[in-house]
Amino acid sequence: MWLTWQLIAVSKVVTLAESMTGVYFPVLFRESGWSVRMLSWLLTLDSVVTLVFTLPAGYISDRVPVRLLMPVGLAGIATAYICLATSRSLSSFIVYVALKSIFSAIFQVVFLYSLAQVIPRHREGTYLGLNRALGQGAETLGVMLGGFQYAANQSLPFVVSAGITFAAVIGTLIITRHPAFASPAKRIERRQPPGAPVIGPWVFGLLFTAALFMGASFQAARFISLYVTEVAKRSTVELGTFFSLLTGLYALTLPLFGRLLDRTRRPLALLGIGYAGRLFFYGALPLAFASPYPHVLVVATLPYSMVVLAQQKALFYLAPAAWRGRIFSLQHVAFLLAPMIAFPVYGAIWEALGPTSVFRVACVFLVASAPALCYAYLVAVRHMKGKEPTQSELQ
Repeated sequence: MWLTWQLIAVSKVVTLAESMTGVYFPVLFRESGWSVRMLSWLLTLDSVVTLVFTLPAGYISDRVPVRLLMPVGLAGIATAYICLATSRSLSSFIVYVALKSIFSAIFQVVFLYSLAQVIPRHREGTYLGLNRALGQGAETLGVMLGGFQYAANQSLPFVVSAGITFAAVIGTLIITRHPAFASPAKRIERRQPPGAPVIGPWVFGLLFTAALFMGASFQAARFISLYVTEVAKRSTVELGTFFSLLTGLYALTLPLFGRLLDRTRRPLALLGIGYAGRLFFYGALPLAFASPYPHVLVVATLPYSMVVLAQQKALFYLAPAAWRGRIFSLQHVAFLLAPMIAFPVYGAIWEALGPTSVFRVACVFLVASAPALCYAYLVAVRHMKGKEPTQSELQ
């Protein structure tokens, strides 16, 4: 259990460092004299490089010991921060952003692989919820600290982030000495009980399909700010209050819903509640912001965290040790592809059919993910018990 906490702590330190620079990187880029078009291409390069190197990172994590790969990934990220702090030419910005994207892809995949090695069995939902909740807290703190640092010196957030990441390297070197992070040849298949049915690739295909549709649906939340300010004519103060309340309650309830998912005997009922809440959130959004109390709507979407945790938990259950890195990298690819698919679709729909149609399409994406996720999660739960799903459960 303590090993899990230590690993999560290292990951959140990295999240803190990244959030210090992520918000202010476009500002630094613009103040260096380059255009918004150049900035958009640079940010696109960041996403594309991460996407391209995620699958190789998964393959490497299945071949190279974690105790070697994770420190290398973190050291590469820290080095990229130092280079960005000292760089002022466009060509060097491009090189260093690509470098950071490569090592970030390695670290993200290796972290999920390592977490699957040490997370307590049958408590995956609880710890995955805590991981996501602490991640949101680290992002909020990092943005706030980064603002103070940027006001003092433009390069200071990158320098501080580099120092924090190098400290994470030292912590990783200590943590990965544990036998759970042994070489690939010595890994123990700890997730599959004796007599458990063999899981075919089609189950992972269902989980990746669900991740793609869930990610596409989630991107509609990026258009809420435009709807609130341009259509509902609400102030940015009200918008900020709404998102602060949403983020805060979401972070607080994630561990609770994760524990509920671990302990329930009726997982499909909980997933149904989560889906229903999110659909209500998107469907009632226009009516909520036409009323004096739109913040009440936040409560409806909180159970959706169980759906997100169920998708990750199913992968943790089913991924065999020899393929775990590649499977987690495929999941990461699905979430990276989602905005590339969703943003052009939502933008075209916003202009052609109107703002409210964006949230209707998000509901369609969400409903499309439900059958795949529910079936795959049920297979995962039964797999842990060494049984096949019964016909009554599938119905």
